[in-house]
Amino acid sequence: MTVRPSSPKTVDEAASDEPRFIHTKRPDWGEAVVIDRRPDRCTLQFADGIERTIGKRFYHLITKVVDEQDEQPGDAAAAANTGIEIEADDDDDAEAPSEQLPAEEEGVATMGLEGQIRVFRTLYPAGFEDSGYRDRYRVRRDGDRSKRHVDPLLAAAAHQLGRKAFDRPRAKRSPADVHKAVIDLLETTSLVAPSDMATPLADYNRRRLTGFATALRNLLYGMQGFDVRLERWVEVLRHGGMQRVNWTMVTLLPALLHPRELLLVRPNLLQRFGANLGQGDRLFRSPSAEGWLWYAKVAAVAQAELTVADLEPNDLFDVLTFASVTLGKEGAKVWEDLQGAE
Repeated sequence: MTVRPSSPKTVDEAASDEPRFIHTKRPDWGEAVVIDRRPDRCTLQFADGIERTIGKRFYHLITKVVDEQDEQPGDAAAAANTGIEIEADDDDDAEAPSEQLPAEEEGVATMGLEGQIRVFRTLYPAGFEDSGYRDRYRVRRDGDRSKRHVDPLLAAAAHQLGRKAFDRPRAKRSPADVHKAVIDLLETTSLVAPSDMATPLADYNRRRLTGFATALRNLLYGMQGFDVRLERWVEVLRHGGMQRVNWTMVTLLPALLHPRELLLVRPNLLQRFGANLGQGDRLFRSPSAEGWLWYAKVAAVAQAELTVADLEPNDLFDVLTFASVTLGKEGAKVWEDLQGAE
């Protein structure tokens, strides 16, 4: 689902005989009228003043409002069972703004954030401070370190790539040393697959390491907006021989140095998370400023909502782990059990 600013046409201004609909998971949005129709989606103007685009796969969540005085026998049941039904406009070749969620995720994607919170609290009653959660994802109480733990990796990144490390005189730390520090850091974690970053970066053109080190410092500590720095970093990586630049290459290191402000982008997970939050199901497979701004918005909305729900994340790694746990197979099983118990 995508969201756009309000249209001049409001629900109140719609013709009295125009069909009205309601989102069964978000009745607080109010009634809606269809303002745009496409083969794979439609856009509705809701009473709260927001336009929302609904993918065809989620029409079952949109139910037609039936007025009691106009209701004929069987109408209400038909509306409830059928959901929204619309015919496509003439522009059948119009391209969808983003890819739709994979079919196997439909059951999970409709649980809503409240459902995700229920699942997470079932697994970890004390939230992000739960001992089980911290042992599994952050740091072991016995001090034993696993490659999947976040906190030791954050400390190692601060040591290897902190401002002081970059500000050392070049005689003490060459561009080749910076490149090696990145590779060494990546070898200590299983948060990302070696093929996503460590392996391709190891083959970076050695003749261009000065530009690599300079661009990396700018990516991590530059004064421009991160969306601008991100696109410059993508250019540098491609200039150094990286044929396929992915989101991990672009966002992992900044996330490790600024975990409360910058996000490790996992596009498929964030697409599903965005849809579940009601923010849309957009998918940007390749790094771009537009993609970054959208994924950052999803993370910011999630962080704010979790804080309101007394599940205050320590950083954006907690937000990402929350999404991964609750929208993954483990979360789906817990959600199924919770639904079966009701």
